[in-house]
Amino acid sequence: MSPAYVFSRAMDNRLVAESGAQRSVQVEEAAWICDRLSPFDSGVLTSVVPSGFEAYARILHPLDAQAHGQQPARWIDVASWSGIELVPGIDFPDIALPEHEPRGAEPWPGEVPQVGTLHPVYADALAAVFARHTSTQDCCWFCAWEGWGPVVFDDGPRVELPGRNYVLFVGPLAALPYLMDAQDDHSPNLWWPDDRAWCVATEIDLAWTYVGGSAALISDVLANPRLEAQPASPDDNHHRRPPQWLARAVEDAATALLDSGTATLHTWRGTVHAQLEQPHGPIDGDLRIQGRQSNGFAGSSWSRVTEHDPVRLRHNLTTALTSAVIELL
Repeated sequence: MSPAYVFSRAMDNRLVAESGAQRSVQVEEAAWICDRLSPFDSGVLTSVVPSGFEAYARILHPLDAQAHGQQPARWIDVASWSGIELVPGIDFPDIALPEHEPRGAEPWPGEVPQVGTLHPVYADALAAVFARHTSTQDCCWFCAWEGWGPVVFDDGPRVELPGRNYVLFVGPLAALPYLMDAQDDHSPNLWWPDDRAWCVATEIDLAWTYVGGSAALISDVLANPRLEAQPASPDDNHHRRPPQWLARAVEDAATALLDSGTATLHTWRGTVHAQLEQPHGPIDGDLRIQGRQSNGFAGSSWSRVTEHDPVRLRHNLTTALTSAVIELL
């Protein structure tokens, strides 16, 4: 018997003893989710949380400042600082990376929103709301992405959804904090009650969580002062997109990069410098990018360039440059 298996069984036993939750092999219980998901690469809300609910909300993950002994800042704090309205569907760089430097100190200590997991305070607040909107709070299903640690999952059956595989747990709604504790404070990525009255979806690459349910439930979520939530629509797109001013600057930089092999993007948060060696015949090219924050911190990256099609090459360059500027955050 492998050490990983022994550790996994020990964690399972602890969960059962403390919370009543346990691993489940009934992965067919998640089949309804797969049937109601849009294509994974479509980028719409319903590629993450199932379609068919009466209403939806987006829970904005707070900026994790726990290491600094402070309460996590909210997106509204950043939006107030930058002077940009926090409208539904807005992305974090839109408010944290305005074109011109705002006056006053940043309202957060250089942190960014937690990605791929709910803050424990938010998870607790959601669970309290959801308990009032299901008849089966004693039987809920929880999917944990198989890549989370430090829990070592054995080779049991997985919930297989487009792009992601999950380990399945079953137990009462009250088991949520115990499941998070067992996964190093990572919240389950999908959870729903047995009556399927609602569903919570925290995609591992997103800085927010989607919730689907009745209009009454979503109204309660939006009104909860412990949460920072926005109304959402099934066709909302979650693909990363830069602020408009940055998109224009990146397009200009990509043009310079293709024309001369070098380009520099200046922002008030720092500078991104790129060098491109385009592929020639069978010889691959390469793209080198160096970012330097205004505080002097620097980082660099290198990637092989094999794309010869000029349209796709430009797309790849703009994507890489955009990511490099957003990394300045």
